[in-house]
Amino acid sequence: MGYMYNRQNEQLGNYEFEDLDKILITYGADTDVSAQISSITDDACLYSEKCPERGSPPTENCVGGFRTDC
Repeated sequence: MGYMYNRQNEQLGNYEFEDLDKILITYGADTDVSAQISSITDDACLYSEKCPERGSPPTENCVGGFRTDC
């Protein structure tokens, strides 16, 4: 079970992701997910450079690849 546009969505497994989507996957007995939803940021637009008006992404000190110490 998931929520799409703040509505419960039983078909989330069939959802086709789009650029800058915000996805919350949660489990447990707590049915009030409003606090969890409000904790999702939109910082992805910084890294994808889709919101240049908000500035540049922070500098990454380490972008190591496979078998690096990073």
